[in-house]
Amino acid sequence: RLELDEVLDLVYEKVRALMAADAFFIGLFDPEADTVRIAGFYDHDERRPDTVIPSSGGLTGIVLQEREPVIIQNAAANPLIQQAIQLGDGPQSVMIMPLITQDEIIGVISVQSYDAYAYAPDDIALLEVIADAVATAVRNAQLYDQTTTQLRAQQALHQLSLDLAASQTPARIAELVVQAALDLLKPAEVRLYMIRRPTGGPDAWTGLPAGEDTPAQVTPGAAPAPRALIDQAHAAREIVLLHNGHQDPRAEVFGTAWP
Repeated sequence: RLELDEVLDLVYEKVRALMAADAFFIGLFDPEADTVRIAGFYDHDERRPDTVIPSSGGLTGIVLQEREPVIIQNAAANPLIQQAIQLGDGPQSVMIMPLITQDEIIGVISVQSYDAYAYAPDDIALLEVIADAVATAVRNAQLYDQTTTQLRAQQALHQLSLDLAASQTPARIAELVVQAALDLLKPAEVRLYMIRRPTGGPDAWTGLPAGEDTPAQVTPGAAPAPRALIDQAHAAREIVLLHNGHQDPRAEVFGTAWP
């Protein structure tokens, strides 16, 4: 299987057939963002939405840092479980294994039960074997996803370059760029600011992605200009990047721009 979602679903189906798996997830480590995406997240056989958590702290962080499994047989007697991802009333038995391929840690796999002492030594050994296979499968799926994403991006950027070459007005260029950012990056919002105001036109554009009942929207002149942010990026001529707006000391620059 090369589609990542298919791989995650398949792993869950196979694991729950072999051992108690009241809750299950695979955490995908992103070293650049220093985060873990909790994917293939099941609780009582119900698929839950993916979430993103910091890679440090908690049981997942311990496994990523130590590259060793964490096994908890009785949550009530183990303070580590207080740092775990809580599912409903909280798991009582927890197994978290690192996913390592070619000496690179790519994430974790966790199987959890709401009963204490749910896992025998054979279950632990079996999950270790499964983790080795899953690490390779997940890495292959990630590489496949990256390749197809890059191909789609190249095609979209090529089309964008053709459209821009045929555009005659700053407003049309702005619309094309904002729409391309919405299509390629899948963000919650896109804003484009012109450093030099076009004669007789707006100096900002806002793009919002399509919803269930609404198409994508590109609106001219709808966004207030965060001068501090614009000046910072313009003066530095470099990307201004925040991974966590609540903790980054530069967050105040973004405060009035994106509440």
